[in-house]
Amino acid sequence: MPACSTPPNYETSYAIEAIPSDEMVMRLIRDMPIAVLQVAKTHRMSLTRPSFSPSEYLAMLERQRLPKTVAFLREHESEV
Repeated sequence: MPACSTPPNYETSYAIEAIPSDEMVMRLIRDMPIAVLQVAKTHRMSLTRPSFSPSEYLAMLERQRLPKTVAFLREHESEV
């Protein structure tokens, strides 16, 4: 079940808000952009079978339906 379609009673019981993954990452980017760039680079470099260039890594994230995240990361591709 996608995170944004959790049963309403679950969300209210724990005072949480279900949001799409791309929105969650965008909130992190808004609050900690440098940390997000560092994590993206660390994650990309940890992928070794196969390894990914920054461009290939961003294409992979785009296939995972993270268009807003990818747009931000493309602006900083040399840091990813």
